[in-house]
Amino acid sequence: MNISFSNLSPIASLVFGILILAFPKFLNYLIAGYLIL
Repeated sequence: MNISFSNLSPIASLVFGILILAFPKFLNYLIAGYLIL
């Protein structure tokens, strides 16, 4: 089973969307960490 990054990207964005809806506080930490890096 060969899964390319282009096929994985929509799935990853969907998962991140669910995570953002489920854990809005985690999103704040993620943005803070991204800005620090």
